[in-house]
Parts: sequence; structure tokens; C-alpha cells
Amino acid sequence: MGRIITQKGFTLIEVLIMTVLLALAFLVFLGSLNMGRDLQNKAHIKSIQAVLLHDLEEQIKSKRYDENSSAPWSSSLGVDTENKNVLIFDGNDNIQASGSNLATSNDFTVEISFKISQRVGDWVRIIGKGSSGARNYGLWTRNDGKALFQCYGSGGASVHPEYYFSLGTWYHFAGVKEGNIFKMYIDGVLIGTATGNSSGTLDTSSDPITIGYAGFHGYFKGSVKEARFWSTARNQNQIESSINGLSNYNSVGLIGYWPMNEGSGTSINDVSSSNYNGTLNGGSWGVSAVAENSLSDFDDIDDFNNFSISQFENNVAFGAQVQVNYVNLSSKFRVSTTTPSDYKRVVVSISHSSFSTLSDTLIIGSGL
Repeated sequence: MGRIITQKGFTLIEVLIMTVLLALAFLVFLGSLNMGRDLQNKAHIKSIQAVLLHDLEEQIKSKRYDENSSAPWSSSLGVDTENKNVLIFDGNDNIQASGSNLATSNDFTVEISFKISQRVGDWVRIIGKGSSGARNYGLWTRNDGKALFQCYGSGGASVHPEYYFSLGTWYHFAGVKEGNIFKMYIDGVLIGTATGNSSGTLDTSSDPITIGYAGFHGYFKGSVKEARFWSTARNQNQIESSINGLSNYNSVGLIGYWPMNEGSGTSINDVSSSNYNGTLNGGSWGVSAVAENSLSDFDDIDDFNNFSISQFENNVAFGAQVQVNYVNLSSKFRVSTTTPSDYKRVVVSISHSSFSTLSDTLIIGSGL
């Protein structure tokens, strides 16, 4: 009889133990991968914060120390105000300006600053082109007081977020067409978007561009200033930095710019190279105190006190906050003072929606 050879196998307990050990090893491996991804994401966020922080600090350092060129320094920190001519519409007024390039199916930006004094219970086009029969584009206040950016045609769309305009408040209102994407900005902040048909086009019109009335629906009641039309899709930083005005009338893509700063008469000058001058029909001239609320207006470091950016256009999860205080060398710049001094402490912070804030402190002297 031959010899019987037996081979010892794994018991059930041993199999279970091996299974548990393998599972634990796999979990450790997954944990290491996730930790690596988490560290990589954090490093990426920190890198973006650092770049945004550096860029904002460079803008701050490019401004002069104070509104005054020598001591005594300004006693108040924050934006300054200046008086500007504005047009006042009482309900049967408008501006008309003709120009062949103001009707387009390509990328464009249209913008205006306005303040509503009274609601008229109707839809009101603040600025736009085309009558009821052949419309092109328009920035509107709806009959319920909410914002509307509307473009017509097979490639058009309407941006109508739940944004409500208050009475007596100045707003900067911008509409942007970029490809088949339509964007609405209020005071430099992206409020809403809509998508049009990428294979369609916008309707165009030979009617003049109008401010205050569309030729149908209601007339605007309030004040207007700083209207512009661009043949390019402006981004958030560009819009935000020029809310209160432009110093370069030859900016790329600017084909219509009506500051409305004449102060008298019925001629509304287009200061761009297009010379699409407009005519005022009715209305009256007034003066309004306007705050320097955009980076292009800031002329000294004080203006950055309490300056904030809710979100950066290409990095919407990030925001910014700036605080400016006077400090003294005697306290090693650690204690702020309400008395103007030769040094200002500027704290710049870049926030993130789900990550810690990155901050830096600048000490800037009057002689620097």
C-alpha cells in the first residue's frame, strides 16, 4: 500500500485574519493616496492665495502715501468722494447716439452707472439698442425692480437673477457677451449668467443706442452717468477697475464712451475715437458726490481701508480684504492710532471658501 501524503490547509480563522490584514493594508494605501491628494490641493490653494496676495500688495504699493503731498496727513482712512456732473431724468427724457459699430452679433460689453429715484411700474431699459420691432441688446430694470440683461436673436439669451435695485443708490451695471455666454455684473461683481445657442446670432438694429428709454415700455426716472460700449468681452477685473471712469480713451475695444460730464447743453460727447456723439432730449444737469470705489480711482493708500473683493473672476472661491491704520515706530508698529502718523500698517488678507485665510502686513512710510 502506498503512503498517503496529507497537506495542511488554512483554517477559517487564518483566512479571516489574512482578509482583515489585507483590507487594513488597502485602507492604509488609500489613506496615503488621499493624504497625498489633500496635501497637493492645499499646496495649490496656498499658491493661488500667494499670487493674489502679491498682486494686490503691488497695486497698493503703487499708490502714493497720502492724498496730501506732505504732512499734515489725511485724518480719515477710506475712500474719498468727488463731485461729478450727472444727468437727471424725470420720466420723459432720453439720450440717443447713432453708430454703425454699436449694433453687433459679436462679443461686446455694455455698461452704465445709474441711480433710481422713482419706480414707474413698468419695464425700463436703462441703456440698449433697438426699438420694439428690432431689438439688439439692453440693460433693464424689470417692473418688479429686478435686474435684466437681455439680448435678442437666435443666439441671444436673458440674464435675470434675483437681484433687486434699491431706490437712491448708485449702481454700476454691465452686460457682457462672450461667445454664447452672457454675463451680468453689478458693481463689478458677477451676478448671473445665461447660455445662448452657439450656432445662432444676435439680432441687430439700425436704431440709435438709447439711454433712459427704449421707445416702448416706461421712461427711466433717476440719474445716469458713465455709459460705455466695447467691442470686446470685458472680464471682471477690467470692469471693476474702471467703474467710475476711464483715463485712457483709446483703450482696446472701446468704441463708445459717454461720461456725461458736460454739465450743460444737449450735446452728449463720445470721447472714444468713434465720435458717436449723442443728443439729450429733455433731462437736466445735476451734481452728485461719488465715492472712489474702484482701483482705478484710488490715488493713495488710505483708499484701500475696508476695500474688499467678494470673489476673483478666475478664482471665484477666493476673496480679499484690506485694512489700513496709522501706526508709530515707538510701538514697533503693533498698535494702531487714530492720529495721523508717518507710517501706515496695511493688512492684506486673501480668503478661501473652505480653507484658512492667508494674510500679510505691510508697513509703509511717508518717505517711501
